[in-house]
Amino acid sequence: LDAMVLNLRGYHEKNRYMVRHWPAIQAGRPPTNALLLRAERCFFDALLVDPDDCSALNGLANVLIFERDFDTAEFFCRRAIALARRDGQRYPEAEHDLALIRRAR
Repeated sequence: LDAMVLNLRGYHEKNRYMVRHWPAIQAGRPPTNALLLRAERCFFDALLVDPDDCSALNGLANVLIFERDFDTAEFFCRRAIALARRDGQRYPEAEHDLALIRRAR
């Protein structure tokens, strides 16, 4: 139960999903798929280890974008950005994802 390992697995599953379903994603019709569900589970597991894990929060936001749950995706994305700022850092990837969420609505 190492948060970094869980995050890496989650991002790996999410990226495999993106490669496999890129045409459907680009057409605005991302399918539900076991890869996406496994990625979501990995990010939730990482958050059970460390609830303030910015990478897991943003990874979960990415999954929720594909599930078209933009309100919840925005919540997790904003939380990742806020935690990074609390630690004196920026999280440009999460900021980019937040912009995507806003455009998708």
